[in-house]
Amino acid sequence: MFETFRLYYFNGKLYFPENIDFHYKRLLKGLKFFNMPSISFFNFKKIIKNLFFEKLYSLNDKSSLDSKKIKVFRAKLLVISLGDKAFFGKARKLDFILELDFFKPLNKEIILGISKYKKYSKNPLNFFKTTCYSFNILVKKEALKKGYYDNIILNEKGEITETSSSNIYLKIDGKLYTPPIASGILPGSIRDIFIKRGIAKVKKLYLKDLLKAQDIYISNAILGFKKAKVNNLKIEAQN
Repeated sequence: MFETFRLYYFNGKLYFPENIDFHYKRLLKGLKFFNMPSISFFNFKKIIKNLFFEKLYSLNDKSSLDSKKIKVFRAKLLVISLGDKAFFGKARKLDFILELDFFKPLNKEIILGISKYKKYSKNPLNFFKTTCYSFNILVKKEALKKGYYDNIILNEKGEITETSSSNIYLKIDGKLYTPPIASGILPGSIRDIFIKRGIAKVKKLYLKDLLKAQDIYISNAILGFKKAKVNNLKIEAQN
């Protein structure tokens, strides 16, 4: 399992994002589903904090870290199950690895394509962040090969799901819509906030809806909420 999120460092202290509890709860659901040992919210944050300060000065930018400005980091917490050697054996304990980089804002225009690869909406792996990420990598490489930032993925029913690493939103008639979990998406933290606050509504979306949309957006915990465009939109939607 893994979770990605931003971390903030200021004046020698670590600060978590406002919605860190969402990442914990999503991870906890995954641990339960895969019959892996559980972890408390207190220990979840404690482990991240300890690993953060272990990694901090290995970034070789001590002068920048000592400044009085807030530093933003891209963090990826990997949770590894250890136990019986057989792949069907019991997971008996957890180990943790934290990948840490300085956060770099994306300042270029986001262009999306439509992936030729489809996902199965009832695949249980859709709903958790796991290192079984080959499909997402395939979609991302497919997009990069054509010069796009990412590709929109459809499911076996022709419903829009997400991109390889982001939730997607369409603004239609002044309202913001995002696909339901049942379409086969990974529910993200920003999507969760938007739905709870009434900013976005859940609705099944199709390629034809891209033509109706006044605006298209994507979001994830690292990127934030960004406007996007779909290349060759009329051609893609007709196909």
